Amino acid sequence: MSNPLRWLGPQQPNTYDMLDDQHFARFGLPRVIDDQPVNGGSFDAADFGAYRPDEAVAALPKLNEMVMLNWERGRNWKYGARWVEATIGALKRRRPDCRVGMFDFRDGGACDELVDLWWPSATISAPIVPMGAYEKDAVLHWISMRFGTYLNAIARCYDGRHEVIPVLHVQEMDGDKIRTVLSMLGMLPREMRRVATWAYVERKDALGYVQITSKIKAVEDRWDAINAARGVA
Repeated sequence: MSNPLRWLGPQQPNTYDMLDDQHFARFGLPRVIDDQPVNGGSFDAADFGAYRPDEAVAALPKLNEMVMLNWERGRNWKYGARWVEATIGALKRRRPDCRVGMFDFRDGGACDELVDLWWPSATISAPIVPMGAYEKDAVLHWISMRFGTYLNAIARCYDGRHEVIPVLHVQEMDGDKIRTVLSMLGMLPREMRRVATWAYVERKDALGYVQITSKIKAVEDRWDAINAARGVA
């Protein structure tokens, strides 16, 4: 189950797509950025008839099979499902085999009946402090914030179609944090099989690209070893 899932920047070769709300805002999607409303700001205040998802999807240079909708700046998700449904429809008209999911449950479950998968964050970015406070506090924080949410999502994945794919922001995590998080993910039910990595590297930064892909490969190798111990094919 290696099948590496990597996103390294909009100009880099990626194996899944992270589609930000900024792109869709150019075509009528509402959001709030720096406390300023765009296109009405919230799903209930915006003009749904002015949203042009097919144009937004056509403007993408390519479309991978796996797609993450990173709509962190959406507001009032009670009214957001039809915007996501229209977007997924446009994505699948361009690529019928694509699988689309939401990043980090930002929709509060409003789109659970629409998506093919979920991309929850697995990142720990809090600084490490001396005398074991990282092990004592950050791990407890991760479990309290993430563990139950993951289990609830995984419970919806037994049909074999849906999937939960944790996302690691590898630039924000050192080796200790990554090893800790991967170990905790490894203790979740085996239906949670894959992890995705996320980083941002400028196209011209060749050394940065080599460094981050080396780190990502180490993450993928460790996850493969954890999966082998879990008995996940």
